[in-house]
Amino acid sequence: MKALSLTPVGTAKRLDSLDLLRFFAAASVLLYHYTFIGPLQGFWPKTLFLPLAHWGDLGVDLFFVISGFVITLTSENRGPGAFLSARATRLFPAFLVCSAITASMAITLPGISAAEILPRWLASLTYFPRAFGVEPLSSVYWTLAIEVQFYGLVTLLLAVGWWKRHGDLILWSWLLISFATQYLHREPLLAEVLITEYAGHFCAGMILYRIHAGQPPRFATPALLLAFSLMSKHIQHIDEWLGGSYQVLFPPLGILLAAPAIACIVLVAARASALPPGPIARGAALLGAMSYPLYLVHADLGFWSHAIFERKWFGRYPGLADTITYPLMALGASTLSILLAALVAARVEPCLQARMKARITAHAPH
Repeated sequence: MKALSLTPVGTAKRLDSLDLLRFFAAASVLLYHYTFIGPLQGFWPKTLFLPLAHWGDLGVDLFFVISGFVITLTSENRGPGAFLSARATRLFPAFLVCSAITASMAITLPGISAAEILPRWLASLTYFPRAFGVEPLSSVYWTLAIEVQFYGLVTLLLAVGWWKRHGDLILWSWLLISFATQYLHREPLLAEVLITEYAGHFCAGMILYRIHAGQPPRFATPALLLAFSLMSKHIQHIDEWLGGSYQVLFPPLGILLAAPAIACIVLVAARASALPPGPIARGAALLGAMSYPLYLVHADLGFWSHAIFERKWFGRYPGLADTITYPLMALGASTLSILLAALVAARVEPCLQARMKARITAHAPH
């Protein structure tokens, strides 16, 4: 993601620490997949299992809170068209490239054909492949559907003029409806449309941005506590799944404290001093931009890195089995994921974004 600017007091401020925090979140999810849930599900051997990597799953929760913060920031002084254009050019180019990489890797594996992968790839490019009866190309794409739904809600509220005019009402209504849906009576359609499972994450980010900008919502503390309760409910759902499937649980205190800890980390990062212009600041911006492609490619690259050896190369070259160990595969997959993310963020994505922006501008009503 590009470096962000904030102007609540009339001077631009780079949010370098949020760039670094996004990369930390992506790296945490990678660690979770490679050394926790991967070994539990049999995608990696149990020798790679690290119990502490359990906490890496909270990287997704951190992403959603940052998203609430950033979307509140980027929606300032923008109409619905400009907001949607900015989100589309941010989300789609890297997704197009990284999903193409994932599809290409998949068809190199024995037993998987292009005829099977191509429909899944094309359907996944809509962000809602299951609407067409097709499974997503990658298991990590579910978060993109959540993000796009959030963007859609914000665009709709911008279009009717409520997003800025009735910010407190929107915030509290979303929190209260979500609390009732998640804790009291679940109405499936309402839960789906209002993404109540993750409303606490987005609302926490929205509140944190407004606190940071010096414009806190009314009753900010109770609103944050309500958001934390929704986040904790989601983490509890994940805990119940892990406990029921793999007999691995978060400590109860961890479930309780995870949400406020994530919020504190985001607020501290947002308020951290900007880095001085130069290589370090550019490096932080690059790491922030790498977080999205790193998230998109790491899981499937991790699976491919050992599947290609097990299903193909060990059979062709038996001697490789003595030297290419699973830890080496995981290290190689991690390194390649980071290198691909850097290439996409620094070279490929900016070109595609520029072309997409030019096309949108050319077709925009004047």
